[in-house]
Amino acid sequence: MTIFWSRQHHPKPSHLKGGPAHQADHPLMGNQSGLTLIECLVAIVIVAIVGALIGPAMVISVATRVQSQQASQALDIAQSEIDRIRILVERGEDYTTELPPLITGVTFNDSDDEKELASIDGPDTLASTATVYTDAFPVDIDGDGVNDFAVQSFRTPGQSVGGRPVAFVMGVRVYDVDALDSYNGNLPGNPQASLAMTGGEGERLFRPLATLYTSIAVSEDGQAFCNYIEYLSTASANTHSTPTGCD
Repeated sequence: MTIFWSRQHHPKPSHLKGGPAHQADHPLMGNQSGLTLIECLVAIVIVAIVGALIGPAMVISVATRVQSQQASQALDIAQSEIDRIRILVERGEDYTTELPPLITGVTFNDSDDEKELASIDGPDTLASTATVYTDAFPVDIDGDGVNDFAVQSFRTPGQSVGGRPVAFVMGVRVYDVDALDSYNGNLPGNPQASLAMTGGEGERLFRPLATLYTSIAVSEDGQAFCNYIEYLSTASANTHSTPTGCD
């Protein structure tokens, strides 16, 4: 007896069927994409290396910008102090008590007083009103109630008319306000602080951030130039010819 086996088609369950469409329907089938643990670690290491390389450059850039801004503010303060005195003198009123403190105990023998002023001692005291040339008055530049700078302003005896100075040389130095707290004695007056990057706060904690020296020769009677020529003649051994029209 011959037995015939019939092959009947039995459909596969849907979850076992092949093909892209069916593989996409099941999360465990087909080619799966993703990052392995090693790949994640490699990415983290690369990010860390890049951060370590650019981090110091960013810190230096920010610190340099802050120091440059502080130096610029100090220079503006020094210039504004000189402008204040110049305008005060040009008005021709009784400005004697408003002038910077007079330098005492120093003899000026050179006609280049601006050069000699660079050797004058820096400030040793922070005072609300400077009464001697070694005093410095505070400046709060941003109005937050905290002092930011200490300003030393001083002048030479110069030339006087009627007991009023009409030609003199003045100097202005601007320091970080913390300099007077962290330094014993008179602060150095020269040279200016370097803006080069250091491991700490650098020279700005004891050297001036800005220094300006200038000559002022103004009088209300129109004899400013004549007074200045006379001042130069008396301040040095050289004789300067007096222009026509000067008394």
